[in-house]
Amino acid sequence: MKNKLEDFLRIKKLKLLYEFTILHKGWEMDNSGYIVKDQNDNNLLLLTSHGNFYFGKKNQLKEKLSEYEKVVKETHQALAFLN
Repeated sequence: MKNKLEDFLRIKKLKLLYEFTILHKGWEMDNSGYIVKDQNDNNLLLLTSHGNFYFGKKNQLKEKLSEYEKVVKETHQALAFLN
């Protein structure tokens, strides 16, 4: 995936600023997100779907945070049964 990312960034003339992990419930692919800078100095969210790059929206990350918070809460509840 690294070479594919580097090719995409070069072709689109983007600069990688940050790479982070994205968790998907029941899905083992597309686990990285990227913040990139375009030629106009705009920071953009770059995601993948089935290994193909696309530009995401800030709201998608907010939705992911809600999913993560729900899973953390459920995991704490499960742990409580084991104490």
